[in-house]
Amino acid sequence: EVSTAGFAIGFDRLILALEEEGYPFPKERIDFYIIPASKKDSVIKKSIEIANHLREQGKKIDIDLTNRSLKKSMKYADSMGFEKVMIVGEKDLEEGKVTVRDMKTGEQRRIEIDF
Repeated sequence: EVSTAGFAIGFDRLILALEEEGYPFPKERIDFYIIPASKKDSVIKKSIEIANHLREQGKKIDIDLTNRSLKKSMKYADSMGFEKVMIVGEKDLEEGKVTVRDMKTGEQRRIEIDF
């Protein structure tokens, strides 16, 4: 006969407990957070293509495929500390461009995409 003891804790609860204790989690560096600014399939498809293209170039990319509003997606990006947000809009795509916003300075610029 062997005496035993057991212990289990859920991963989410462990993370919450560590955060409450002030554990310094390293910030994940994301080069671009991509937000499709339309629920149209063509915009979402192009957003995924852009994400894949940038990943192939070694960039760290997160993409919002939750169908939330642009405003909510931007709030999420800000809350996560993402520095660069790429907004993929229908009108921009018609011109072969996307909008990149620097979340620290608030500066926005439109850049061409050629792939």
